[in-house]
Amino acid sequence: MMACSVPVKAQNPATQTITLSDGARYTGQVLRGKPNGKGKAVYKNGDVYEGEFLKGKRHGQGTYTFTDGEKYTGEWFQDHQHGMGDYYFMNGNRYSGLWYKDYQSGQGTMFYYNGDKYEGEWAEDKRAGKGRYTFKNGAFYDGYWVDDRKNGKGVFDWGDGSSYTGDWVNNLSVYAICNNVFTLTSFKGTDPEVNLGGLTPGIVWRNNYYPRTRTFMVGMKVNF
Repeated sequence: MMACSVPVKAQNPATQTITLSDGARYTGQVLRGKPNGKGKAVYKNGDVYEGEFLKGKRHGQGTYTFTDGEKYTGEWFQDHQHGMGDYYFMNGNRYSGLWYKDYQSGQGTMFYYNGDKYEGEWAEDKRAGKGRYTFKNGAFYDGYWVDDRKNGKGVFDWGDGSSYTGDWVNNLSVYAICNNVFTLTSFKGTDPEVNLGGLTPGIVWRNNYYPRTRTFMVGMKVNF
């Protein structure tokens, strides 16, 4: 005698309209009295979330629209913006990239309303790590960031053929210039640094002073 099995079709959670503990009005799939699956929640302050839920929490793919017009669409994990997602800011900026517990964290791109763009690493909503900021006019900074500021090694190119490569501290470029630090020579005269200009080039005068004065110059340049 041959036994046979009958496939059992998995049942989706029932679709209902319920009021959540925080006062939100939810319409969608429900399991054991909690949102579970796809649904839409309208919160008391007017915010709206439409997407996936798991055991009562926003979890999976979904879009959250704020009453001020800002919007997040992407991945969620236990009520947090977490994973890949896009955030549309009220001022016209748009961030596209990784999130960690409601913060822009990891690799991401910010498209600014004025045409500027930043591509690189983020930590808690701030530029941090390696990244490139490109201005609308073509100038760019490519280097390291700390707490939303240029910090560490980086290159600033003004787009007109001029550029600076070096160290940065809180958006300041740091540089040092040294003259006459030392001279390597076997010259036996008074001054091995013979003057090649003027009316008497190549002549060493006895009243020359050597070694020449060492000069050091340290400076900073502010860039925004």
